[in-house]
Amino acid sequence: MASKITLEEPVPPSHLNPEAKPLEHVVMKCLAKKKEERYGSVEELQRDIAEFLGTSYREKLSRSVSVRDLSRSAYFAGGELFLLYLKLNDLVNALK
Repeated sequence: MASKITLEEPVPPSHLNPEAKPLEHVVMKCLAKKKEERYGSVEELQRDIAEFLGTSYREKLSRSVSVRDLSRSAYFAGGELFLLYLKLNDLVNALK
């Protein structure tokens, strides 16, 4: 097991589940063998996840057909993004 972890490249998540493709770069960066290729801090990881969530949220919101569903989705997802950006001290995106 130890040699697999240290010597073999992990299987990209999209090979196991094609729906994982949009977040694959984050997972693979977390699993990188070389320290300098991994995230240097939790804040860097949070930024990439926040970017993914923001992009995913905007795409899903644009596909929403009901105005009622749209406002409800915007309320809940917007609140989550707002709190995440506040945690990152990114006030510009929190206000957006």
